[in-house]
Amino acid sequence: MIRNITILLLLSLSYTADHLLLIQVVTQPDAAESFSIYNPTDSPIDLTNYYICDDEEYYKMQTEGDMAPSSSISGFTARFPSISINSGDTLHVILNSDYSGFYGEEFTPDIIMYGAENNSMLETEPGSIGFSAGKLDETSELLILFYWDGNSESLIEDVDYFLWGAYQTPINKTGISTYQDDTPIESQLFFETEAETYYAYSRIEVDEIDETQTGGNGITGHDETSENFRESWEIIELFNLGCMDSEAPNYDPFAEFDDGSCLVSFEAIINGDFDCESSGAYYCDNTTVCPFLNIQGLIVDYFDVTPFGGPHSITLEDPTLYQIELTIWPSEWDIVNDSLAFILSPPYNQILIQASGGIFDYNGNKIMRICSSDNILIVDFLGCTDPEATNYNSNATVDDGSCYYCDLGDVNCDGELNVLDIVSLVNIIIDDGEYTEYGDVNEDGYLNILDVVTLVNWVLYGNDGACIDIDGNVYETVQIGDQLWMAENLKVTHYNNGDSIPTGYSNSEWAELQTGAYAVYNNDPSNADTYGNLYNWFAVDDERGLCMDGWHVPSDVEFMELEMFLGMSEEEANSSGWRGTNEGSKLAGNTDLWSNGNLENNSEFGSSGFSAFPAGYRFSNSGYYIGMGIDGYFWSSSESSSTNAWYRLLSYYYSDVSRYNLNKLVGFSIRCLGD
Repeated sequence: MIRNITILLLLSLSYTADHLLLIQVVTQPDAAESFSIYNPTDSPIDLTNYYICDDEEYYKMQTEGDMAPSSSISGFTARFPSISINSGDTLHVILNSDYSGFYGEEFTPDIIMYGAENNSMLETEPGSIGFSAGKLDETSELLILFYWDGNSESLIEDVDYFLWGAYQTPINKTGISTYQDDTPIESQLFFETEAETYYAYSRIEVDEIDETQTGGNGITGHDETSENFRESWEIIELFNLGCMDSEAPNYDPFAEFDDGSCLVSFEAIINGDFDCESSGAYYCDNTTVCPFLNIQGLIVDYFDVTPFGGPHSITLEDPTLYQIELTIWPSEWDIVNDSLAFILSPPYNQILIQASGGIFDYNGNKIMRICSSDNILIVDFLGCTDPEATNYNSNATVDDGSCYYCDLGDVNCDGELNVLDIVSLVNIIIDDGEYTEYGDVNEDGYLNILDVVTLVNWVLYGNDGACIDIDGNVYETVQIGDQLWMAENLKVTHYNNGDSIPTGYSNSEWAELQTGAYAVYNNDPSNADTYGNLYNWFAVDDERGLCMDGWHVPSDVEFMELEMFLGMSEEEANSSGWRGTNEGSKLAGNTDLWSNGNLENNSEFGSSGFSAFPAGYRFSNSGYYIGMGIDGYFWSSSESSSTNAWYRLLSYYYSDVSRYNLNKLVGFSIRCLGD
């Protein structure tokens, strides 16, 4: 009858551990109490001088000569007989003489902890094995497997340890004799969940998770009290559990034990086979007065009768279209304020539940009285299970094919991007509505005015590769190799979170700045329209971001990639000063803006589409504006030192490109690069 759980377990164990391991513990019922020990090493292990105990003061056998430190009633301190465990074998130890009533007559244990047979555990002194039938506490207990040669001068060596439940005092030999310190009691991670009848505590693998490998009291130097039992152990079924009633809709022909899950058919209930003869008025005070039944069906409707002094009424339907009403009285279970309240709300025909309770007849209709949330189990929830879908339902367990996906910005999900989406987004923000990913067009995790600004620009100019800053400025772009560049200089006046970028500084103030700022050449707004703004490097480095979402200030290396695509060698790209041949001419554009010189006279002038402008710069020391029409300077995001950063320079007199670094106070142009 018993499943060969040990064989199943060992299929997943690798032979890497260097000592015996406790791998399974059964605590209830009393007749089933047992533990199993596994040998994961490459050699047989002689169990002479090995002991097992369920008391945290087991070490007193050595320190005080107390050979029975455990309870004389329900505890045990026992020595193993002179047998061996072969490599890869498991030893089953049974604690109760009535084990066959639970495990079956065909099950034969390796060792028993009662009687005086040859395969019995040995008392360390008379009475060291308690006389109670139940020796392992179901909710909180420990087991310690240890080695000791019986010499009072020899320390006990821990072999393996398992601790479950919060009320058992853990092992702690810290400060005892010459033992090493154990893991502090408050740091020992006991197993938290109770293994109920027909279940066992079971080691998952031979790896003793998080166990300290050195400096401990273990037989191989480990600290056995440091293992994280919550990660290295689990609870498993001892048998195939299920419904054994062949007439039940959920009959399991492979079940070995009935777990009480058998369902009753709706037809049998409607035929009156299970009517409760008692009044339903006080049923929830004593549910034993009626047969307690399990049914399963799809929620197809709900009626709230509570405004008229009645109950909540849920209609369940089975596959043959028979229906049963579930009644829930608020005085017995306040389902409206419970985590299961969602089952009352439409749409219906999506939630399959199991319900448990007594059956009553009400005006010829069969109703099941539900007393608490314990009487409702969600079996399946039909819905969209794709987290990426617009209508994702975190409660859904079965995908019903209903998933749909709204494009970013399509707030009303009509498949079009227009002014109606702007209105919908504004209303959501004003009403403090629920967050929607497709309304978060700047993808910063919030719905606010910044999303509205971006969405307006998308509606006006499109969002297919559009380059639009937070101020609504729309920029031309150009693909050069694998890089997508702005083909105009940045002119934004706000960081990407909406904060204003400071400006309007005098020459002397500009020279003293240590924070982000921008300037307009000669303070003439028309220059910003044509040439963009001049930003110090502190603005480039500000975490609030200069470039719009999906774009960034290019690094020094990314500028090199651009230059090498246009023909510069890698060696030249990595050098400083003027480098290359005519890459500067290729990057420049708009001959009307540049002074006449070698840059625009080269035949490749403007061929890349980058269209660099001669916006000049604002000097760091004096704050003066210099070089418009002659030079174009562009910041990179890369520092060269604590005071300087790398930039690129194009000049009317040269056809190549200069790479150098200057003080972060200087105001240069910015070109953003697509992520």
